[in-house]
Amino acid sequence: MLLTKSQSNPYYVMMEQGAREAAEQLGVNLVAKGTPNETHVALQKKILLGAKEEGFDAIVFVPSKTAQLLPTIKQVQDQGVILVNLDDKIDPVQAEKVGLSPIPFVGIHNQEAARTLANSVLQGHPEIKTAYIILGPQSSSVSEARAAGYRQALIAQQRHILGEASANWQYVEAYELSDKLLQQHPNIDAFFCANDVMAIAISKLLEDRGRNDIEVIGYDAIPEAKALVEQGKLAATLDQQSGQQGAQGVRTAVALLKGEKVEADSWVTPELVTKPQ
Repeated sequence: MLLTKSQSNPYYVMMEQGAREAAEQLGVNLVAKGTPNETHVALQKKILLGAKEEGFDAIVFVPSKTAQLLPTIKQVQDQGVILVNLDDKIDPVQAEKVGLSPIPFVGIHNQEAARTLANSVLQGHPEIKTAYIILGPQSSSVSEARAAGYRQALIAQQRHILGEASANWQYVEAYELSDKLLQQHPNIDAFFCANDVMAIAISKLLEDRGRNDIEVIGYDAIPEAKALVEQGKLAATLDQQSGQQGAQGVRTAVALLKGEKVEADSWVTPELVTKPQ
């Protein structure tokens, strides 16, 4: 089983495509499941707890609100189901507290990637003096890692961070939040977003308000965001190669089912997406 946080997010659609391609190559049956949005912990728990009874041998999963999900993951692991963690890495200290055995991880170094993304944007846009960081859920380690990378770049290049706020990865929340922030900080130069969905929402808000003097930076490189980069409506985004993550997750799970040894961490190399000069 491939279990993602939100089947409506194109990022996870691409992850599923990669996983399906790998499953077909390996001759294994893959069932993809997910939740309506990225904060639906209860449904993820239900899906995980029913996996063994449904006959699944392995689960390749992206956890939602990881800390709340750990006791459930422990239950599934105790049932003998093979687990592979994608994208949002389980905190090893929290895992140890609930007695969870190590789970292989496939993903990217989010803090380093966000720092590289922000540095690239700032070097190309010296006019950016002030910025706001738009986060995912406070419980998300991925969101915090990306924010940390943004902070490092902004501070290193002596730009002023006006503040940080969460829009929980959601389009409507990001649209409404940025509207309020724009009223509070009309001279803001840029929004650095922890995912593309929020960046797309803010880009739309700025278009609706007739503001074309503010840069918006996304993260995930979903198709709509890449198109907006081409149009100059987003300054940049970052391709986490979610398809590669999905494929490597399936390969890792199959290797474990065969009794083979696998890497504790498998790192995928992200790519910056900026408008061609």
